[in-house]
Amino acid sequence: MADRFAFKEKESRSGRAGLRLAGDDGRKDEPDTSHVQVMSREDFVRMFAEEYTPSHLTMIGPTQRGKTTLCFHLLGAVLAAHKQDHWRVVFLHGKIKRRDHVMKDEAKAGNYRIIKSWPPGFTLRPKHWKRNVNGYILRPLGNDKLTALEEEKILKQEFGKSIRTVYHSTRNVTITVVDERAQADKDLKLGKDLDAPLQRGLPHNPEWNNIQRGAWCSYHCYDAPEHIFLFVDDDDSNIDRYAEFGVGDPRVIKRVMAGLKLKKVETGGTISQCLYMRRSDRFMCIVDT
Repeated sequence: MADRFAFKEKESRSGRAGLRLAGDDGRKDEPDTSHVQVMSREDFVRMFAEEYTPSHLTMIGPTQRGKTTLCFHLLGAVLAAHKQDHWRVVFLHGKIKRRDHVMKDEAKAGNYRIIKSWPPGFTLRPKHWKRNVNGYILRPLGNDKLTALEEEKILKQEFGKSIRTVYHSTRNVTITVVDERAQADKDLKLGKDLDAPLQRGLPHNPEWNNIQRGAWCSYHCYDAPEHIFLFVDDDDSNIDRYAEFGVGDPRVIKRVMAGLKLKKVETGGTISQCLYMRRSDRFMCIVDT
């Protein structure tokens, strides 16, 4: 079983093993991907934070690929780079409290405050905290034994208030992170509220979307973002969809995706390399694990 999760090369559709730097085999019928370099996560996060200006971002891939982990790494670096501007984060998280320890760990590490309702209560906003807190993780569901419909009603209400507040705010930059966009669109019917920032060009308050099931999400999640991250995905139909995003040559995207690596981590989950694409200058690179 260990070999199954080993850090290994994936097979491309042609049956030939994907390479670290695809395109160096000299075959004329293959797209040249030698410009798609592999960057360490530390170097990439540093580069991203230094260059980042308010702009939308989308991460796409199945569960257990490391999307949320990379997202928090990027947020921490971006907030540190703009510390003097007092940027903030609102992270919309729809899981039940006892089922996800990740948020508690990230809240402690990144100085976020976990709240159940929006706006934050009075006790969370004294003046001497305003310069210290980096933002909020809005997690409305506690340990209450509610039905699925009751949970959806609570999530829709609290998420909706936060989304609309941030959308209309003209104060310091606030990044809204939607931890599961498919749930927000399909189950909570918040698609129109979340699409509004994506349709307004360069945003004051950017939106970052994490997506597991791309077919259920608004096409604005793919057309609007300046930054797109694609994680290992074994579904050929998803790969075909990613290749049509208009950020790069579809053949290059498919070939690079075929060579991304996946490995198991100590917690029992998995983490993968991802393909990063920047729309404005069509820059692409592979972010290592």
